[in-house]
Amino acid sequence: MFALIEPNLLDAAYDILADIQMIPVGDSIITIAENLPQHIDLRSLDSLHIASAMAIRNALKGIISYDKEMVRAGISLGFKTMSPGVK
Repeated sequence: MFALIEPNLLDAAYDILADIQMIPVGDSIITIAENLPQHIDLRSLDSLHIASAMAIRNALKGIISYDKEMVRAGISLGFKTMSPGVK
């Protein structure tokens, strides 16, 4: 079953995604992910996301995530975290 999406909302989503900068996952990102503090227990891809954020920390206003463990990790690393729409 396919959900119906309003075309104007889809266009707005594409506009937002077009402004997101992609970060290549190179050796430096992998090294950061491998060396996260031991109290941070994340799955592999979440570790890479946090490591990518750490690599460009000065350019970020925060981390957006709906994953509770990733939010906890971000907070413990000093990031502002956001989960829009979640109370």
